Parts: sequence; C-alpha cells; structure tokens
Amino acid sequence: MIRRIAPLVALTLGALLVSLLLGEAMFRALGFQPRRLQPNLNFWVTGWAAMDPELGWVSREGAFRSVEPGNALMSFGPDGRRLDPVGPKAPGTPKILVVGCSYTEGEGVPDDQPYPYLVNRALPDFEVLNFGTGGYGTYQSLLRIRSYFRAPHPPTPLVIYGFNGHHLIRNVAPADWVSMLTTRDGRYLVPPHISLSGSRMTAMPEHAVELWPLETRSALVAHLHAVVMRKLRHRNYQELLMVFHPLMQQMAETVRANGAALLVVGLIGVLDDQAALLRKQGFEYVDCQRADWMNPELRVGGWGHPNGRMHEHWGKCVLKALADRGYAVQDEVVANP
Repeated sequence: MIRRIAPLVALTLGALLVSLLLGEAMFRALGFQPRRLQPNLNFWVTGWAAMDPELGWVSREGAFRSVEPGNALMSFGPDGRRLDPVGPKAPGTPKILVVGCSYTEGEGVPDDQPYPYLVNRALPDFEVLNFGTGGYGTYQSLLRIRSYFRAPHPPTPLVIYGFNGHHLIRNVAPADWVSMLTTRDGRYLVPPHISLSGSRMTAMPEHAVELWPLETRSALVAHLHAVVMRKLRHRNYQELLMVFHPLMQQMAETVRANGAALLVVGLIGVLDDQAALLRKQGFEYVDCQRADWMNPELRVGGWGHPNGRMHEHWGKCVLKALADRGYAVQDEVVANP
C-alpha cells in the first residue's frame, strides 16, 4: 500500500514545491519582498521611546533629536512629559494636564514652540504639563489621564485633550497603523487598543506580532501574512465611531471623578460629524483646525509635523478658549508668542 501511494505523495509534494517557487518568483517580479526587520526610526533610532506595560510606550527622560529637518532637540522629564523653558512655577500652582499625540507633544519643533508651552507662558496662575506622546490615540490618552490621577498629584482642575482625527484609527489598531509601529527588534507592535466584537468592546494590552515561518526569507509568505493581518484587523468607519464615543465618555468620567473639567481641542483631521457628535454629547469642544494645515509653510521642512507657525495658531486658539472660560491670560504673550 505504501509503495503504491509513495509516488503519488512525492508527485504532489513536488508539484506543491514547484508552485510555491513559481509563486515566490512571481511575487518578487511584482516588487514584493521578504519581511525586513527594521526598528521604527522615530521610536527606537532616536531613542526617545521606552516600553511601558500599561501605556504601551512613554517618552524617556532626556533630550533627543527629531528625525525631521532641523533635528530639533526635544526634552522630556522623568515622568515622560515634554519639558519647556518656562520651568516649574511656584509651589502649589494648580496644574493643567494636556494629553494627545505627537502634535501635542511637539514632534519636530524645539522646546519653546509646542502649543502647550505657549499656553503655559500665558497663564500665570497655572502650570501646564504636556504629556502629549507620539503615536497615542484617544485610548492611550485616556490611559495616560488615569495614570496621572492614580498617582499622587497636585491640584489639577483642567485636562486638555488635543484631538487629531487619526486617533479614531489608532484606538482600534488596524493593520495599516500596526505596520507603522515596531518593537525594538523590528517586529510589528500592536499598541494598547480596543478590540470590537459586535458591540462588545474589550481593552487589549500592547503586544508584538510574531513572525510567520520563513517570513523574512519569502516574499510570498510575507505578503500572505500582511493580507491576513489586514483582514483580521479591518474596521469600518462606523466601528471607529462605536469605539471612539464610549472612550470619550470614559475620559470625561475619569476627569470629572478627579474634580477636573475636560476641554477637547480639535487640531487636525477632525470631521464635521465627529465634532457635532462631541458637542451633542455635551463635551466642551473647541475647533482649532486650519483648512490649510497641509500647506508646506506650516510643516517642519515643508513635509513633516506641524511647525512653530502651526503651534502658534493652536496656542492662540486654546488661550482664547480659556479666556472665554474665565482664565486669566496674559495678552502680551498671545500677541507676541
């Protein structure tokens, strides 16, 4: 029996091997390549990121050069917040906690240009703490708020969330976002995110995407893994909204439970329906977007993150919103940032 089927098995295996080799040759001819393990340039090569079991990653203490034109020096404190030249204010000064992504952090600009710095300069009665962190979305910003209030902290009557429309995508970690993030050894990094099954939301911790066998040697295997990852991690726009609004409610509840108010500031890419829903749900939302935000004159080196001019616009917008809410703002700082 074995002698009868052995030739058939050998023929089948041979045909399969030939098919795989032809498929591999075809994929390479089409420009596909085996997976190359390359650490994320911004995260690991510049050295500012440190892994964190709760938040995914945080900014390391120290000063690091941006990879964008000008290579601005960016300074971070031991708690992970972006430092600014204003320095600490008088002991007992109430704090304003600012969270968000790299646009709030000020990626690509020096310490005296991020909009939280401009706000800090103009508020003599408050000290602004800039905990914006590159790559964060709504969910990681919420985790940062929880971490801040859970630890001993000074009086903090206000939290500002710098909202970038891309945060909706980051909250659910689809394949296109995951493929932009890596561990230090170059594997794909899935950040802390919300997994959605029907209407059920589950908080998921950070983890690496393990390599498939031969993925670093075979273009075919690497492509198949990418296809499967896109299929499994796909989310449509309505699902993004299904996750975003409960997260915003949790953010508001966390802030309120700690005796603070929440101000949501639209920075870039916030759609009209997203802003309308935030206002409808009772959030204090301030639209600080510029229609020409893609203008090269507003971006570092003409193509990178928002530059000092854009941060100046955001800073003035936030300060006007705070002045409208009764905060004492030094007008000369707004006029001459």
